[in-house]
Amino acid sequence: MNNFFKIILTVVISSTAMWADKVALIVGVPSHFQGGAKEGIEIDLANMANLFSGYGFKIDKLIDESATTEQLRQKLKKYSNMSSSDTFVFYYSGHGAQIPDGNGDESDQKDEVIVLYDHPMDGSSKGLFVDDEMFNLLTQIPAQKFVFFDSCHSGSAFKANTSVISHKSLGYLSKAMAISSVEEPTKSEKRSILFFGAAKDNQQSIATPAGSMFTLTLLDGIKRGKADLNHDGKTTFDELQRFAIPDIKRQIDNCPSNWGCTLFAPEMHGTDNMLSQNILSAMNLGDQGSSNRSEIEIGIDRMIENGEAQSMTLNTRDKYRDGELIELKFDSNSRKGYLTVITIDNNDISVLYPNKFQPNEEIYGGQISFPSDITNKFKLSAMKPYGRTVGYVLLSEKPMGLYDKGNSAIFNIIPRNSQKAIGLMRGMKVKKSNNMLIGKTVFTVTEGY
Repeated sequence: MNNFFKIILTVVISSTAMWADKVALIVGVPSHFQGGAKEGIEIDLANMANLFSGYGFKIDKLIDESATTEQLRQKLKKYSNMSSSDTFVFYYSGHGAQIPDGNGDESDQKDEVIVLYDHPMDGSSKGLFVDDEMFNLLTQIPAQKFVFFDSCHSGSAFKANTSVISHKSLGYLSKAMAISSVEEPTKSEKRSILFFGAAKDNQQSIATPAGSMFTLTLLDGIKRGKADLNHDGKTTFDELQRFAIPDIKRQIDNCPSNWGCTLFAPEMHGTDNMLSQNILSAMNLGDQGSSNRSEIEIGIDRMIENGEAQSMTLNTRDKYRDGELIELKFDSNSRKGYLTVITIDNNDISVLYPNKFQPNEEIYGGQISFPSDITNKFKLSAMKPYGRTVGYVLLSEKPMGLYDKGNSAIFNIIPRNSQKAIGLMRGMKVKKSNNMLIGKTVFTVTEGY
């Protein structure tokens, strides 16, 4: 091998071994649910991805087909390359269950599991990820670790757990006896992780069409500051737990009588030092991610946070090289609305739809890939400026009118910090409605080969 190719190979290997200093792994299996509960799980995953991407985290996702036991196992192993100064967040929304304890470490003789995509829903052990293995893999990640499980029986889900709603439990899987035992983690390993689960081991958490109750509480407590119980401008993990318990009860009390809601209480594990830490500083949140966020991104995110719009699923690849074709894939389920698509990079806001070829919004809904399912008149290519790019898809009851029909350019390009950009945000606020759906994704554009 000549020296040139040795250098290239070294660069490629080195770049794949490097991790962002803040990573959030978002895992969920909405296809195991039906109706409004399925939509609620999808909203959970979008909301939590938006939460952490807004703070500058690299977002990694395992959702439905990709969320298998082996995929999760391999994904967690890869993060062993992170350093002790990095931050790793694990979030799961889906079914939880209990199975017979495989190694005698559980006082109730039951292990807690999360139920992944490859579980056939037949009571077998296939597709179940046991708390012991989860914990062992997480302890091999050197970073600061924060884990959130929105699932039933999640109080110790890793040792630190067609109706209008759905209890997120598969009950006690008595047939699942084939799980191999895993060595119990040490006390020092347990102290390395802050864990917050939706429900105690013997309780069932709840998914609603607006999102799962526990995740909605997390968003209120962390992002909207409602868990700052002593009003000192800081929210500790202990305050978050003390806020969450009555907030869940409030949601249960407000359930329609025919929903069959039952009370559950979130459970947190961590050292006393961890519990007393300010969440923003402990999780390396602060304002670091917001420094690269434009006013329009902050404004759109607040529309979702304040309940002025609802989240929908929007996915794309995490990284594109200059010149590669981009596809934005969204799923509004049965909801439809006038379509608007924009991206925001370090310099500009680009209104991609409507555009010169299609100056008027059209009504869309369901599973759509943009632009391939919408038009064959252009392709969306990654290009400068390199770095962070945000994509938004909006479905609204009325046309947003963000394309300047007097402009001869294919797309309406607006400098992101200009007065025109501020006016665009004001126009969106005027036309907003609670029925608006907004999908958000964040990806990175890098230099080509």
